[in-house]
Amino acid sequence: MAARTVAQRVLQRGWVPRGTVRCELKPIAVNRHGDILQMIQVPQIERRFPPEEIACSQVIPYRDDPASPILVLGDSFLRIYQQDEPRSAGFIAHLARELRFPLASLVNDGGGSTLVRQDLSRKSGLLAGKKLVIWEFVERDLRLGTEGWEEVPLP
Repeated sequence: MAARTVAQRVLQRGWVPRGTVRCELKPIAVNRHGDILQMIQVPQIERRFPPEEIACSQVIPYRDDPASPILVLGDSFLRIYQQDEPRSAGFIAHLARELRFPLASLVNDGGGSTLVRQDLSRKSGLLAGKKLVIWEFVERDLRLGTEGWEEVPLP
């Protein structure tokens, strides 16, 4: 739903035209433990809870394209199901499916919203030819970021 809403806004504003690449959705289930259980890193506790089965919709085929006119920046919320199992089932792939063309993306786990901007500063070539940057981050980074809201120079 989020990917569809963002795609509609992007297209309504005329920031990019709809592409021509069509992708299919493949229903797929993954078995995984929740992030909190994994982050506490206590195997004795993890063994007490079986993995949960999560129904996903995988975008087939999908692969990022660094030459895309759209760059998506994000944190672990964009990584899950996109780079993790089952892959290509996260926000990025679904947004690309709605827009009908692949996207460029830069995702950074941990460090809040500052690390992904630092990464972009080091990989500034990713901005070449971009018409739009979509940046996802958790709201708490505005108020409670561990590093604060650092200024990061971009080209």
